Amino acid sequence: MIEVINVTELFNKLNEDKRLAIINSGIEVFSIYGFQKASTDLITSKAGISKGLLFYYFKNKLSYFTYLFEYSQKMISSTIDIDICRKTKDFFEVLEYIIEQKYKLLAKYPHILNFIVVAYYSSDERVIDIVKNKVTSYDNFDIYEYLENIDKSKFKNEEDIHKVIEMLSLMLDGYLQNKLKMNQNIEIDEIMEKYKLWTSLLKEAVYK
Repeated sequence: MIEVINVTELFNKLNEDKRLAIINSGIEVFSIYGFQKASTDLITSKAGISKGLLFYYFKNKLSYFTYLFEYSQKMISSTIDIDICRKTKDFFEVLEYIIEQKYKLLAKYPHILNFIVVAYYSSDERVIDIVKNKVTSYDNFDIYEYLENIDKSKFKNEEDIHKVIEMLSLMLDGYLQNKLKMNQNIEIDEIMEKYKLWTSLLKEAVYK
């Protein structure tokens, strides 16, 4: 635990651009290759630093991975404010807030969600131990908890709530995967414009 605190203190003294480069290069390479096969040479090349500098801040590859896992969970769990969601009565307005916050996070850390998924499904005992000991409240994320105060009377059929969430998730995930494949930046204005177009059509179908 002392080691992680010291690493954080040293690492946080870097300017934001360099810190983000080191964080994002690790998240990307680990999310593609997993812990065991991820190359620190590739990570440092993408980050634009030497391997010696990486291990100046992090004792070894496992220490670096642990930091990234803790950091990623912290970023994800702090992204959405449940109180804002509970104060909003309109279903589509709550979803708009959640989606906007999610994609703001992904614009800054494009591979963060894939990294968490890869960590959770890793068969490497060292990673399993990290995941087991570093879980956060995000692991129990339930979108319906964020929608509990919406006005369901607006719907023709309440069962459509689940269908709309599923449909929008598929469309938005498709957008994200396409951006990642083409190595393009995630544009918040673009995705929110698409969301508003899709929801305008869905509202006509599911609202009274």
